[in-house]
Parts: sequence; structure tokens; C-alpha cells
Amino acid sequence: MGLIGSRCFVYLNDIIIFGEIIQEHHVRLRKLFEKLRQFNLKIEPDKCEIFKTELNYLGHLTREGVKTDPGKVKAINNFPTPRNTIDV
Repeated sequence: MGLIGSRCFVYLNDIIIFGEIIQEHHVRLRKLFEKLRQFNLKIEPDKCEIFKTELNYLGHLTREGVKTDPGKVKAINNFPTPRNTIDV
């Protein structure tokens, strides 16, 4: 059974496990560890962050849905409005 998309997201060497309640997260985490073990893949515990309620990932913030990180679009939001054809 595949985990990607239904229980986790993967981008390059990052894996995000999600769940609405702690028990669901724990079950999904265990299944991920089983898959990693099955294919002899290792993780670096020092780089793991477990049970976070908010995440900044690939320029997006997650907590109540997915939102663009304000720091990533700051330059666009603060860009001055053109006042004449030369500014455009």
C-alpha cells in the first residue's frame, strides 16, 4: 500500500506525515518507519521534527490549510505601483 499522497508528502529528501489527531499521526509514522526499514532506508534523527502543529515548507505555511509564507512574497507585495509608462 502506498503512503505518498494519502498519508504523507515527499519532496526530495523531506517527508511530511500528517494527521488530524495524535493517534492517527502515530499510526502513519509507524507505517512510514516500516516502509523505510523494508527498503533499508535511513533517517537522520537530528534532522527530524515530530508532532509539529505548524510547518514552513517550500515557501508555504501550514496550520489551518496551506498559505503562502509572507516572507516569500514580501517583495511582490511591497513593489511600488507604476505611475507612468516608464515605470511599467
